[in-house]
Amino acid sequence: MKKELRIRNDFFDQDCINWILSQPNGSLYILLYLHLCCLSLHDNEAAIPYNVQWIQAHTPVSIDGNVIDSGIQLLVKAGLLEVNDASLVLPSSNSVIVRRAI
Repeated sequence: MKKELRIRNDFFDQDCINWILSQPNGSLYILLYLHLCCLSLHDNEAAIPYNVQWIQAHTPVSIDGNVIDSGIQLLVKAGLLEVNDASLVLPSSNSVIVRRAI
């Protein structure tokens, strides 16, 4: 079954997105977030291993491990990700991104 990821047309107008973009490496953190959202479509679950090396191996853009780790912490602080039992979870209440089967 194919799945799609929809980004709201006001994605970059969201306070949490603008706050992340205002941080050092903010654009990389948003790129990381979008890629993690896409990775969450590959399985029936939205959980992604919270393992920096795994994320680096599954991200087509070269992002330093420290940037990934600090980016994840920032995305959690912004409410865009949750950490649950060594996994990253995209909250279902997240109104910025919509995942659905097509």
